[in-house]
Amino acid sequence: MVRLKEDKGDLLEAVTKLQFTDSTICLSELVYALETAKVFNDGKATIDDIAYVFEIVFDVKLNRIYRNYTEMKGREDQTAFLNRLIRLLQKRMDDDDAK
Repeated sequence: MVRLKEDKGDLLEAVTKLQFTDSTICLSELVYALETAKVFNDGKATIDDIAYVFEIVFDVKLNRIYRNYTEMKGREDQTAFLNRLIRLLQKRMDDDDAK
């Protein structure tokens, strides 16, 4: 794992190897959740700020992020991706406890 103290070239290389391979609507859901939770820049980061960083880090285009939000709101399970993450993490922890 590359640490921030190390050479920035190594960090850039590590970042460019990491690709988000789920749908962009899933990544949009994560961006909206993080912006809503106000976890960046003391709550001052915008959807566009966060989306821009995610585009760079995960080598993906989020040019439909506002349309994705409208689509998320129209789904039966509006937070499907986040709910899936919660279920999977809880299962992992439960499986670890069962060992």
